[in-house]
Amino acid sequence: MGLRAAALLATLLLDSCGAPPPRDEAPAADTAAPVPTPAPRAAPVPAPVAPPSRRPAADPAPAGWEAAASGEGAGLSLAAPGGGLQLTLFCPNGSGDFIVNVPALRPIASEERMTFGAGGTAVTLVADPSGDPGRGGVTGRGPFPAELPAILAGPEGISVSFGAQNSGPHGTPPADLARAFLAGCRGRT
Repeated sequence: MGLRAAALLATLLLDSCGAPPPRDEAPAADTAAPVPTPAPRAAPVPAPVAPPSRRPAADPAPAGWEAAASGEGAGLSLAAPGGGLQLTLFCPNGSGDFIVNVPALRPIASEERMTFGAGGTAVTLVADPSGDPGRGGVTGRGPFPAELPAILAGPEGISVSFGAQNSGPHGTPPADLARAFLAGCRGRT
């Protein structure tokens, strides 16, 4: 690119930004011209901050939910934002059991109870205090709960607690996935 083309390109770029074009020669100093004083700018006003909620809100986007059915049973899982799973619900074929796995929970040798629910509806599951080596985290198991439809539809979101650890509330699954999962669980018990 020649010097003339470079100067033209620089002029066009500066014109598009609103800056004056470059001059080939230095302007003569004019000592009689007044120097403009820039107008003072007002400091930006910060946006108001909402007070913190006393109760954690459910995840707003339940888009990470997926239902799966296989020869082993019916499953419903919630993907974690960074990959992996946050929560898995499973009904094994022919057992009448309901299983909840939360990979983020850590085993506690003295704890054998997991609570799963939404709002004021909760069920207690038996958890292995040594954790779940196959799935990771902690898994709770119990009989298929009659409260499961209410839990899956609860506006408060789904929560799981194990000892002092909590997972959730997680946004509830879309209604069509919840219905398919419940139908799969009922057909397998």
